[in-house]
Amino acid sequence: MSAPSKSKRIASAEACYALLSRVYLYMERYEDCIEAADKIEGFGVRELGSLPVAESFATIESVETIFSHGPYVMYWIHGEDAEIETVNKIDIDHLLETGEVIMIQTQEVKQNAWSWACSATFESLFDENDYRLNRFFSRTRYKKNLVPRKYKASMTFAEYDPVSMDTVVCTNTGSPAASAGWLRYGEVLLNKVEAQACLGQGDAANTLKELLRSRYKVMPTIPGGGKELVDFVRLERRKELCFEGHRWFDLRRYAVNSVYPDKKPIEHVCYQITTNDKGVAVAEKVGETTLEAYSENSMGSWMIPIPQSVITFCDGNMENPERRGVSANFVLEEEKEEETL
Repeated sequence: MSAPSKSKRIASAEACYALLSRVYLYMERYEDCIEAADKIEGFGVRELGSLPVAESFATIESVETIFSHGPYVMYWIHGEDAEIETVNKIDIDHLLETGEVIMIQTQEVKQNAWSWACSATFESLFDENDYRLNRFFSRTRYKKNLVPRKYKASMTFAEYDPVSMDTVVCTNTGSPAASAGWLRYGEVLLNKVEAQACLGQGDAANTLKELLRSRYKVMPTIPGGGKELVDFVRLERRKELCFEGHRWFDLRRYAVNSVYPDKKPIEHVCYQITTNDKGVAVAEKVGETTLEAYSENSMGSWMIPIPQSVITFCDGNMENPERRGVSANFVLEEEKEEETL
């Protein structure tokens, strides 16, 4: 009787070490982070250069996947924004050539929805030298917005390759890895290299190359050390782990890092769907909220508040810090009620 195969949906010792490498990095226990990362064996980095654009990166079967729990939801957040409409119209070429009127059917792309998309700032981080641009993303059919597509097999429609702008119909090449509950070897390497860089270890560049050689056509120049190297590693982490649930926690810990702190404000822009003078639906900016850079004043707003039910359960022995440091600027037109005479 053969032994049962190990499921990546069940936590293994390797999954525990992967999670520990993350936790130790957050705690700035850098030596422990490196030790936990080094205990993981039998996994690797998926070669993006040989991954067809139509196939999915984020799969359970991937050599990178250590553990996955939960659904892949990015497709539903960053969905399609167009549909194909069949239109009957006169064949103008045939009419001009013969004088005969005949009807033909054509297919036109029209807008059918709105979708969250990558910001222009984030999009600018990628170029055609980076394989991730068209392995991690697509462009929508109508607005041609850049949207995350680490898993693509849920798509039953064509989108555009962000590099060539050719249409791509995705193929089912594996089971989807979770959007947030995903532990993979690419993250483990980034955890390890950031710990090495913060400790000033010379092996950091070699660790980073293990990941980047499969992410770029031409290897970028890696800084020699210090803050420049740490900033480079953090940028690669932002690009590699995008839309996997890491960014908020990374910004929070960078702000309080004891070696190379990095504090920056966060701005959220708000839009409303309206109709322009041509009767076309457009997204119109109506304002933004800004969370100021981490400080004693804004500290409470950088934390997830404890639910009141938990505070009550603990006999009121806990309290949330005051939430300050958030400003809002909105310009909303007030709807005037029509007076009836």
